[in-house]
Amino acid sequence: MRNILAAILCIAGPGIAAAQGFAIDDLRQLSVDTSAFPGSFTAEATSADRLTIACLDCEAFVAIDVRLGRQDDGTEGRVRSGETTIDDLAAICQARDATCQLEGVNVGQAIGWVTSFEGMRPASTTVLLRDGDLLMIRAIAADVATARRIGEITRSVLAPTIIGP
Repeated sequence: MRNILAAILCIAGPGIAAAQGFAIDDLRQLSVDTSAFPGSFTAEATSADRLTIACLDCEAFVAIDVRLGRQDDGTEGRVRSGETTIDDLAAICQARDATCQLEGVNVGQAIGWVTSFEGMRPASTTVLLRDGDLLMIRAIAADVATARRIGEITRSVLAPTIIGP
């Protein structure tokens, strides 16, 4: 039986059980439509795994750092299975910063969470995982509400394209 299964997998090719990961693995290939952002924003991919978006005419500082990476430590599997819950992650976040708020979020086949906190600079961070691929969007602004709103806009504009179907 084991030989039959091995033969089927060889004939079918490696894609049958392969992880999908993100559709885009080089942010320099991404076209960023900044029209959804409030104000005049510019976007520049400084490397394959980093994209910076900044407001050119905002009264206060607003910047977004978009990063691609890998997270193969098992976190994704534990969150997907429920072994690690969103409440568990929220408790960890609050232990690090009492102002931290965390909620779960999914985009396509990616699973993750969004945090917002006062910290040294008010920020909102989205973490999305799919088959070990990591997308992190960190929005920094003058206040948490603005950081969260800008982070949500960035997630809605970029994440579906990066993550893919």
